[in-house]
Amino acid sequence: MGNEVKIKIPSGGAILGDTKRKFQEVDKIILGIIFVLLFSLVAIIISVVGIFFDQMRFNNVAYREYTGRLEERNLIIEDYSQQIKLNNELLKRIETEGAKKK
Repeated sequence: MGNEVKIKIPSGGAILGDTKRKFQEVDKIILGIIFVLLFSLVAIIISVVGIFFDQMRFNNVAYREYTGRLEERNLIIEDYSQQIKLNNELLKRIETEGAKKK
């Protein structure tokens, strides 16, 4: 028990100063990473919003074209149905005139 081990601890001022400087450097790096992540997040949000609005505009244009084509098709169908009605009336007149001549 007479053998005692003595450890000499260097003065704390030099160690604390070096440690404080290293923590400040790490804080700067972490702050830089946080700014980069926030900037990236804002860029992603802006991109998604831009894509959303562009898609809405594209869908609106596509819908207008689609309804325009539907209207054209309906007009063609209506024109054909009118033509068929006129042809049927003409055929009926021809049949009745043919029946009168006999």
